[in-house]
Amino acid sequence: MQRFTSRFGWSRRYTLAMILSCLVSQAGCSLFPNPVVNWNALDPAARSEWAEDEEYAVTWHQQETQLNELRRDAAGMSIADRSSHASALAENLQQETNSVLRTSLVQTLATFDVPEAMAGLESVSEDDDPQIRMAACEALGLQSSPRRVSLLIRRVLGDTNKDVQMAAMRSLASCRGAAAQREIHTALRDVLDDDDPAIQYSAVEALEGSSGVDLGANISLWRQVLDRKVPLAAAKQQAQSLQGGYWEQLQHEGLSFNDLMPWNWF
Repeated sequence: MQRFTSRFGWSRRYTLAMILSCLVSQAGCSLFPNPVVNWNALDPAARSEWAEDEEYAVTWHQQETQLNELRRDAAGMSIADRSSHASALAENLQQETNSVLRTSLVQTLATFDVPEAMAGLESVSEDDDPQIRMAACEALGLQSSPRRVSLLIRRVLGDTNKDVQMAAMRSLASCRGAAAQREIHTALRDVLDDDDPAIQYSAVEALEGSSGVDLGANISLWRQVLDRKVPLAAAKQQAQSLQGGYWEQLQHEGLSFNDLMPWNWF
């Protein structure tokens, strides 16, 4: 009888765990706003231990709560307060060793669009950890300083991690302005010839996002534009004609539906 009860108890715990897993996966980030889900938060015993720990020291849970509050309140702060918090966050980044907490610090620093934040982000953009460099690239995309463009381009051209390179190009897509365009176009021309299609596509996304020019993500067209072989206006017209779809293009070339049948392939 005792053995049956034990099995039944295990079954109930397993079923509960599966239900919680499904609920969390469906709720997504709305249930857990933190960048990393802390599964211990579901354990009442763990919460009790946190409460005891917090009587003697600042815990990981307290730090995450404080960082969430900073991200929420940053926009309403005065310039002086934002500068002060950004300096403190940048200093903490240099001292912190936990990678999860460092990522959260970078994400918090991103919400402070002040020179002190740029100084901290520039430093961690060279970090040894590629996850931290990715977070830095994403944070730089939220800054308004013109300096962000050259820092992101440095990651695109100099980083050995492709995920970091693509993160940098995603952020470059938000960098507008005539001066930024010249720098971005010059830097990304050779990236369009990369062997990895994902890198090529990321470069096109950066070019189109930063310029506001939609060439249908056509790599060949962008090469011709950057090489000054085709004027931008002509490239736009060509891209619009290609957006009609492959069937319209085939019809324009005089092909019929019957021409596409297997008996006409050879």
